[in-house]
Amino acid sequence: MARVFNSALLSTRGQDEGPVDFSELQDLINSPPIRALLGAIRQLSRVNGISERQAAEQVIRSFRRIDRIWMEYVFQEGLDRLKGHPRS
Repeated sequence: MARVFNSALLSTRGQDEGPVDFSELQDLINSPPIRALLGAIRQLSRVNGISERQAAEQVIRSFRRIDRIWMEYVFQEGLDRLKGHPRS
């Protein structure tokens, strides 16, 4: 599942970068993917005995950290290719 998640994270980077439409926010909050994520946050809260807010913050920080690490890795890989040193 982690491989699928990482692949999805990389392959969708920049796909939803259109103009911001604030009216879309309510639709996104009620969408099946976000409802599933909110359910996972609720479960994390219960399992770890923390508030739902703390669980949500942990999930968001984790997403942001994973995204940042992958972007740095891809950037570094690009630099290595430009220098003629492919990553092993």
